[in-house]
Amino acid sequence: MTILRTGAGLSRRDIRSLKRDRYEIQAIETWNLDEGDLTTIIWERDDGPDAITEAEIPY
Repeated sequence: MTILRTGAGLSRRDIRSLKRDRYEIQAIETWNLDEGDLTTIIWERDDGPDAITEAEIPY
């Protein structure tokens, strides 16, 4: 599974690109800070059983 975090200010083009790459929204996190709210969108993609995980790369 691949997880990607983005800000909330994505363009429609960026969202279409993520959806085309099979990403789906897993969660939306919002922090209420003194200087304003901070929102993060967490996207995930199921890479399937045949995908190589980062832990398997020898570097």
